[in-house]
Formats: sequence, C-alpha cells, structure tokens
Amino acid sequence: MGVVNNQLIWGSAVGWYLAILAGCGATSQSDKCGKQGCAGAASGGATATSGGKASAGGATATSGGKASAGGATATSGGATAASGGKASAGGVETCTADACGGAAGSGGAAAGAEAGDSSDSGAGGCAGADCTPDRMCVPGAKRCEHNDVYVCNESGSATRLLQDCNEAIEYCDVGTTKCSPLTCTPNSTWCTGSRLMLCNSSGTASSNTRDCAETGERCYMGECSAFPCTKNTSFCDGDNLVRCDSTGTETSLVRDCSSDNHQCVQDSLRAFCTECTPNAVTCQGASIATCSASGQWVATAPCPSGKLCRNAACVDRQCDEGFYCVGQEVRQCVDGVESQVVLKCTGNTTCYAGEALGCRRMLCDPGTPSCLGEGFGICATSGMWLNSGAESCSSKGQVCTPSGCASSALDTLGSASEAKHFEGGRIGNYLAVSSARTLTRIEAYLQVSGTAQATWQVFRHFEGTSNYSVEFSKTTTVSGTGFQDSGPLTQELLPNFNYFVTVYLNKSFEAFSSSISQSQLMSFGMAYEAVSGEGLTNDPGFEGEAGRLYAMRLTTAPTPQ
Repeated sequence: MGVVNNQLIWGSAVGWYLAILAGCGATSQSDKCGKQGCAGAASGGATATSGGKASAGGATATSGGKASAGGATATSGGATAASGGKASAGGVETCTADACGGAAGSGGAAAGAEAGDSSDSGAGGCAGADCTPDRMCVPGAKRCEHNDVYVCNESGSATRLLQDCNEAIEYCDVGTTKCSPLTCTPNSTWCTGSRLMLCNSSGTASSNTRDCAETGERCYMGECSAFPCTKNTSFCDGDNLVRCDSTGTETSLVRDCSSDNHQCVQDSLRAFCTECTPNAVTCQGASIATCSASGQWVATAPCPSGKLCRNAACVDRQCDEGFYCVGQEVRQCVDGVESQVVLKCTGNTTCYAGEALGCRRMLCDPGTPSCLGEGFGICATSGMWLNSGAESCSSKGQVCTPSGCASSALDTLGSASEAKHFEGGRIGNYLAVSSARTLTRIEAYLQVSGTAQATWQVFRHFEGTSNYSVEFSKTTTVSGTGFQDSGPLTQELLPNFNYFVTVYLNKSFEAFSSSISQSQLMSFGMAYEAVSGEGLTNDPGFEGEAGRLYAMRLTTAPTPQ
C-alpha cells in the first residue's frame, strides 16, 4: 500500500507536471505568463505553483510572488527563464513579448508572477519591451549642471560636459540648455530714470528695488542719494557764483566774483556778485549812481538835459558820437566829451565830411587865384571856398579860368613825362565835372609813325555803378609827335557827373603821361586818373591807373542858357 501509494503519489506528481508543461506549450504567451504563472525550474528542480515562491535551489514561485536569493521577480505574463528570459545579476530588466518571465538568479529559480512584485535581488519584471538597466537620465537629453551644459550618455547612466559656459559673461539657460550672455553683472545696481535696479546673483535677470523719487532723492551711480542742488537756483561756493540746472543734478560756474575784487553774496532769494563797494559813486548812462549797502549800483541823480555823466559828475557835451572834421583832421568822438584823431590830411587834401568821410583833394589851392563854380577869387585857407570879394563869371556869360573870367578856358592835364607803347587801343582821363561847360576841343600828346585813324570819344559814367554811355564820337587823321587835335566839337558836360574823355588809334603809337599826388584841379572840376582800353566799342572795358594822368588839353566854353 505504501508502495502503491508512493507510486500513485509519484505518478500523480509526474502527471501533474507533464500536464503543466503541456498546458504551457499549448496555450498563448499571455496564457502561459499571465494566467498560469509558468516558470522554468532553476537548478535544484523546484516547481513553481500559481502564487508560490521559488526558494534558493528549487522554491515555488507563485503568481505575483517573490523569488528569494537566487530567484527572480516574475511579472504577469512571465515565461520560463530557460526558454525566453534574460539573466541579470541583480539588475532590473523589462521583458520582450517573446520572453515572458524573470531571469534566473544565481540559484536558478524562475517564476511567472503578477506585475509590480519584485524580489530583493532577483531579475526584472515584464513590461512588453526590451529589458534595460536602471537609468538616471534620458540618453541625448541636455540639462544645466554647475552653470554649464551637460548631455546624457547613450546608456542613460551618466552625463558629460557638453559646453563650458564662461561664468564671467555667460550662464546656462535652463529653458534653451545653451550658454547665454548674462543680462547684467551679478549683484550689480544701476539707475533707470529715478528707479534703482538690481541684478540677481546669477546675472540672468534684474528687478526694480525702489523708486528714489518717492523719497525725494535721485538715482545716481547705482544708488539713491540726495540732489546736489536745488533746481533752477543760484548759490555761492566761496566767491564763485554757481547755477543749478533744471534737473538739480548739474552745476555750472556763472562768474568768479573775486576776479574783479568783488564777493559772492547770497540772500533768501538768490545769490549774486557784489558790483561795488558800498557808498562808492559812478556813472550809469546819464545818471550818477551810488553803491548800496548790499554792493549793488543804484541810480540816484540824473544829469540835467544836455549834459553827460563822466567820472561820477555831470559835464557838458563836447562832440557827437561818430566821425567829424576839425581842420585837416578826421576825428572820432569817443564818449561825447573826448575825441581822438583817426586820420590827418596832408598836402592839398583836406578833411571831407560828406557821404564818405575822409581826406579829399581841396577844391582850390589856399591863397591862390582859383575857380569855384564859375566864381573867380582867392582860395581860402580851408581850400574849400573862396575868400569874400570873388567875381562871378557866369553873370557875364563867361567861364572862369586861373587868370580870371574869359569866353573859353584851356585846361592842361598831366604832362608828357613818360611814354608808353600801345599796339593800337584807347587812352584817356577820368574827370569829375562841377561846373556846366561845353567841350569844344580835345588834344592828346601822342607819337604816331606815319598816319593813323583817331576816334575821339566822350563817355558819361553813372557814379556808383559800372554803367556809362557814349555821349560823343568823332574820327580824324593824326600823325607825328605832339598834341594831336580832335578839331572843333560841341559836347555838353553836365555838373555833378563823371566822364571818360578818350582817343582810340587803329595802329601802334606812344602815349605820354605823368604822375600826380591824388588828383588835379581843373577850371570846371577835377581830373582823377588815367584810363586805357583795347577795343573800339561802346563797352571799352576801361582800366584805371590811379596817381597818373595822360597829357591832354581840354578847351571848354560856357554852356548856352
């Protein structure tokens, strides 16, 4: 019986074991692992039962149970380690769809157990994917460590340095996992208007710490501080008068009061430089001014009408401001009392106070028989008029000559002192007419080889402009050396006009002239300078030569009334 029983027991056990093996082979993978908790026998031959444990050397693993030392944790759907599992010395693994089961440990136990149950030192559970070791990071992922950029290695087990950020100017940005420039200097402060800004300790952001204006201060050089001065006011800094600007932050020197022996004084309203020593007197315009106790000038005594204030006293006016003549001197009135000589006229010139103040040729030579207008007499010492008792030539129908009244006058200009060669062209003199005359003859001292055609012309010039007009033109034949003659002519010369009296030759010739000091008196005006030109046109393009006259003789007669 005992034998029979033993046989029955062994047979039953073998049949049960074979049935289990047959069931695992016949069912699906999920059935083998998920439902029956199949497990391969580890070395030692232990049988795993549903929900059991496999101990070292042959323990039974139950569904969802734990394997002891040498065993493995089996997740739901596990397979035998021998047929599909992976062995790992204590490592955690996930199972593939083809390997449902835990790995055999050093003791060889295998089991299929429920998901989430683990052994103390066994191999991993099923997750439907490849079984991998424990990971500390995602392979290839970047993150910031120690303010530098690190990257996870391929196994996920460690990180390595990818980019070393320069801490002086960069930081690791966790948002972009890149080295980015610092937005500000760590822990620094600065001003934005009246607001005090602070940079954080990493230099990545700033914040507004306070508004200095709220406490009546300014933000300056990264801190709140009192304004150095009151806006739009002046104050004394020693003897320096100083002005505060409209912002209350900048000052400027207005004046160093001590530079003229004064002081900077400040009262309740303003600061100022003293202007004077108290009780001193001076002139302010036409008034006498006294210095007040505060060092300011105060006008106290206006001068009477017609008087001037000079040297703290009222005096009579001696001259009018500007330039004026005193004899042959051109003077400038300085202050109504004093004057100074700016020009002294010499020779036959005198001070002239007309439109252009200065020295000009006297109208007659003092002390000599002279003509002014059509009056004949002795020239006064001023050279600007005749002495009393002058004779009127115009009342007799005559003209004035240096020797008295006559029916005609002959004026000789310059002299034949110097010769100048011309290859054809024009010569003449520039005249200012003061008395109405009729020009009746022109003569010019020339030297001509053979004969030449001479064109005698008179141009009237409009003073103050470059305009002139041809008043007269006549052509004659000239030859030899001496005064060449235009022959009789009739050309009216109007008073207060200037004229060019000229002759043009169509071949080479020599013209004679002489130098003069300024101008030469004529019986009917003044001869000023020599002129010349090249073309025979109505626009001759005259060139003047001051201080010189061409030798000419002009005959004039009274202008018919």
